[in-house]
Amino acid sequence: MKHKELKMEQVSLSSKTLLVNAANPLPLEWEPDDLVDLWKMQPRHFHLFPRQTKLAACAAEAANALFEQAESEGLDDYLLLSAYRSSDYQAGLFLENPFGAVARPGCSEHQTGLAMDIALFGRGLSLDEVHARWLTENCWEYGFVVRYPEGREDATGIPAEPWHLRYVGREVALEMRDRGWVLEEWCEAHGVENDPLEELERDISDRLIGNILHESKLVATRRMLYDNKTETNAACYAHLIDYVRYREIELLAEELKRAGVNGAIAEVGVEFGYTSAVLNRVFPESKLYLYDTFDGFEHAAIEEENKKFGLPLEFSNRWRSNHPESDVCRQLVLRRLFHKENAVIRQGHFPDTAIASDSDVVFAFVLLDVDLYKTTLEGLEFFWPRLANGGYLMIHDYNTVFLEGIHDAVADAEKKLGRFVRVPIPDSGGSLVIQKPF
Repeated sequence: MKHKELKMEQVSLSSKTLLVNAANPLPLEWEPDDLVDLWKMQPRHFHLFPRQTKLAACAAEAANALFEQAESEGLDDYLLLSAYRSSDYQAGLFLENPFGAVARPGCSEHQTGLAMDIALFGRGLSLDEVHARWLTENCWEYGFVVRYPEGREDATGIPAEPWHLRYVGREVALEMRDRGWVLEEWCEAHGVENDPLEELERDISDRLIGNILHESKLVATRRMLYDNKTETNAACYAHLIDYVRYREIELLAEELKRAGVNGAIAEVGVEFGYTSAVLNRVFPESKLYLYDTFDGFEHAAIEEENKKFGLPLEFSNRWRSNHPESDVCRQLVLRRLFHKENAVIRQGHFPDTAIASDSDVVFAFVLLDVDLYKTTLEGLEFFWPRLANGGYLMIHDYNTVFLEGIHDAVADAEKKLGRFVRVPIPDSGGSLVIQKPF
């Protein structure tokens, strides 16, 4: 089975060769179902770091046999420093080490329960040459591999870690030893393929999510209700980008359901589709209208914003330099949607695309994320008359300092549409929520 096809309920420890890295993350809420508490396992032929330490059952049994052999050869001071780590625990390590030394939550092999870090008892947190060499020469027979060997950084993408062992099973370990392979090469040879679009998607999310996690003080892996329905790896990370906003969307959806407010959902300014995926899951039975050029901003629009509000002219160029071509952007968005059958993509300039096709649609929830004064004003003027009574309209970046035009757009819209009841929220960008009266 290819890793990209694994669904949460299908990931099991029978998949001893499961490839986990930045390009192949695990769902954040997933954990092994057969963890063994090593403190309770007897006999034990190695030392444990003084905290709860667990391994998957197959790895625990193999580790005990491996270190029993080491003990019989006079090496009785191996210390199992770290084994299973939950995504919550990994998130804490990641936030404390923001410069690439620690894997992002979901991207660490430790979450599988099949990996362990080895040190020496009473002699620091590393291995000397004798102990490292013994592990390298003997671990294969017990189903372990040195996961990140020296000189193979080109294949693993990780600096050498002679202390990090990964259980893959004896047959696979011996094949990897005999062929000089690392796990990435074994997976490639045995049919685990990488999807080019998935690689691009991972690169994008690495930049977005990694940077924001470095700066965030939130608990990185707090779960929302819809997380339990996640079936794709990328969707697991959506809520890490802006937890407050996405949680607010979920709560507003619950309010709409309680109040019996019905209608379609709209997002204007889709970009990569992280928020689209949230909307698609939170409103599973609603049509989702996605408005975007998928080609960035027109230069004339940026020039106008620059003259009125001082928005830097390079704003558009920076957007284009970080985005693939429009067709690829659309594909990335569609990949994230759980209920693809409900999606209606309107590619082109808003509000022209909406006026031409959707003037008769009633909306229950609308998200405007368009960055500019003119488009925000046009969005309010288009959607407010078509918003169901009791429906919500969320405006992203309302309190973003360098996007001052959005503030003015809301004020100018009120002059025509009447006063809004404004509820600002402390998400990234300082969104504004307004509700249409019943």
